[in-house]
Amino acid sequence: MLKGGYMKKKFLIFIKHFIISILIIIVLGLFLLYKIKPLFFSSALSEFTEKEITGIDEYNLKNDGPYVFYNEYKQEANYIKEKNGKYFVETIKTLNDKEKLPVYYYPDSSCFNISLRKNFKKPKAKFKKSDKIIVISDIEGKFRTFRQFLIKNKVMDKNYNWIFGKGQLVLLGDFVDKDFFETQVLWLIHRLEKQSQSNGGKVHYLLGNHEINNLWGFTKDSSKKYLLVADMLKKQRYEFFGKKSYMGRWLRSKNVIIKIDKYLFVHGGLNPEFLKYNHSLKKYNDIIRKSFDLKGMKLKYKNNLEKNLLSYKNSPFWYRGYANEKVTQNEIDELCNKFKVKKIIIGHTPNKHVKTYYNKKVIDIDVLHPEDENSRAYFKTSEGILIEDKEVYMINMHGEKTKL
Repeated sequence: MLKGGYMKKKFLIFIKHFIISILIIIVLGLFLLYKIKPLFFSSALSEFTEKEITGIDEYNLKNDGPYVFYNEYKQEANYIKEKNGKYFVETIKTLNDKEKLPVYYYPDSSCFNISLRKNFKKPKAKFKKSDKIIVISDIEGKFRTFRQFLIKNKVMDKNYNWIFGKGQLVLLGDFVDKDFFETQVLWLIHRLEKQSQSNGGKVHYLLGNHEINNLWGFTKDSSKKYLLVADMLKKQRYEFFGKKSYMGRWLRSKNVIIKIDKYLFVHGGLNPEFLKYNHSLKKYNDIIRKSFDLKGMKLKYKNNLEKNLLSYKNSPFWYRGYANEKVTQNEIDELCNKFKVKKIIIGHTPNKHVKTYYNKKVIDIDVLHPEDENSRAYFKTSEGILIEDKEVYMINMHGEKTKL
């Protein structure tokens, strides 16, 4: 009996030490992961294996740019160039507002020019009705798809010029990350924004969770191409959207929620908690904008309003309650009445096609867009919606439209 008790005691001591050892290993592992952060913050070239950089080549890297940063109050534009099979960074150090910078899409040798702006005004949150409103969401760096959608639906011509007149183009967030051509997508939006204003139209670029994650410094969903580019520029990937980056300052001016006539536009949705509040859309947008310099989601919030605007799952750019049908029809009706709209247009949760919920009061326009790389998804089609003459139509990248 004594021997059995002794062995049992030794076994329990062994189990205790084993569990403690495992916990120490886990803690050390998490600490090292935090310090290294290869997918979140680091862009060291040594971290890439040959398998990871497969597909990153002249197809999507040559002439890539411009990457514009502020250096001692001056702007510098950087391009990735190639000579004799070797890539290097070419920098334009002296920039002025009238200078035209080329943006290349190397796969088909196309190009358009952009000019930089001195400052960015915060847009309004409410807009009057328009004869035509076209909405598309969640492009995620797929430039060719985005371009074809805009051309076929007569938003711009083949030379990247706005032809949509006084129409309004709503871009419902998540135009960055994942695919290889985020830079080209963002500069095209920047170009059309200015052109539309000159023609009496409007481009509304709303922020989704991917844009906001990048503004917070979280870059885990970036294409590895951009980690490679960051290494070449001797920067961290999150600096591409920082306050010393032109693109970062531009995105910091954007809204998350807007209303045009009787339609509310938001990337994820407003959860039913917003029925309790009586703030303006401008107030909501301003609170979210102030969070961009906090380096991430906060663990503690000043109040429930801030929590509902910024937290994972609850925020307007993360919420999936509509698409997952966790909201009641009555709550949707109340939200529409509160904001005096007929419909709420969302993205964020992908479907094969544009989909309606709650007696067509909610329209989810996030679809599985074709990817640029090697036409891997050529059999799919990009979709969005057209609002015209008080009717809503599904439109696609072939210029076809169907009444919803």
